[in-house]
Amino acid sequence: MRRTMFSCLAFCLAAVSAACSGPVSTYRFRLHVEVETPEGTKAGSSVIEVAWWTEKVVGHGELGKDSVTGDAVFVDLGDAKNVVALLGMGRTGNEHGISQMPIKAFGYRGGDESWRAMETQAGSADLTLDNMPTLVTFRDLKDTGSVEVVNPRDLAEAFGPGYSLGRVWIETTTDPVVQTIEQKLPWLPALIEKQKTSPVDIRVNGHYLELFRRSST
Repeated sequence: MRRTMFSCLAFCLAAVSAACSGPVSTYRFRLHVEVETPEGTKAGSSVIEVAWWTEKVVGHGELGKDSVTGDAVFVDLGDAKNVVALLGMGRTGNEHGISQMPIKAFGYRGGDESWRAMETQAGSADLTLDNMPTLVTFRDLKDTGSVEVVNPRDLAEAFGPGYSLGRVWIETTTDPVVQTIEQKLPWLPALIEKQKTSPVDIRVNGHYLELFRRSST
């Protein structure tokens, strides 16, 4: 009987631990990536949507939550070379930060007001090396094991003389999110479907699938 009482109590606490979500703030930005090559500037872009809200959690007060929807940026360099700006940051791209990247780029300090301010923010902002997505390349677009991290300070190391990172910037937009990166990464849809029933995170040579595509569904 006592065990049943504690089980009921645990169930009740779990039910109220995540209370109703607060108002949702959303904004979209287009992430642009330019690469200088011996044949000129090559560029790619992707619209990314960020949603942010708060949840009341017992014992912790209100906690901020966010979600990201969009595709990584694919830049076709020609001659079977490419650069992909992941939806992640850090040495391998597995660090969070994409949702806060625009906040930092536009000079906000963070916190609730910064998220809400982004809803009406207009214009563009350049991204610095310490506030931009991780870059990778696929030696063979059909082979997930061929992905390698690219040093943004030295693209020539990966691609040869004449290659360097150009401008990387964001601009706020009302354009819709269009997800088409599977046209460049044909193996992605099958792995995403497999992930839905997999008990563990599927990785692409160490990189989480959500670094290539994130969806709100």
